[in-house]
Amino acid sequence: YLYCSYMNYLLFYEQVEEVLESEMETQDSFSEEAVPEIAVSGYGDMPKKLAAWIETNGYVRPGLTIQDLSELLNTNRTYLSGYIKSTYRMSFRDWVTGLRLEYAKRLLTDFPDRTVGEISEASGFLSLSYFTKVFTEKSGSSPARWRRLG
Repeated sequence: YLYCSYMNYLLFYEQVEEVLESEMETQDSFSEEAVPEIAVSGYGDMPKKLAAWIETNGYVRPGLTIQDLSELLNTNRTYLSGYIKSTYRMSFRDWVTGLRLEYAKRLLTDFPDRTVGEISEASGFLSLSYFTKVFTEKSGSSPARWRRLG
């Protein structure tokens, strides 16, 4: 019962938020042209906003929290967390880490002269040891070895 009531509250909140946004006549800071359509029922323009944020590599900001992202997207963190869990089937932290790892792999390939430490930092990781640990767990090899084999 509580879960259903909570979900109804979120849906109601979204409708109220959309009405307020349309009345304020502010221009949305995200371009709708470059955003792919993602059909997730009940989340309004969240897919477009999130896709635009991903396009700009917003996830590489060190120390990024779900609160920071929810404020940037003009929503609340519970709503954003629910969207990420229902769409990507993972927590916010795991989702951002995955985005950062894919970005780091691109950097490792595109910039062979940059050190692993530089790539770790450019990808938004605060610690080289954490980056190496997570990279190794997810890809099966260390970043340096992955680069050599790639």
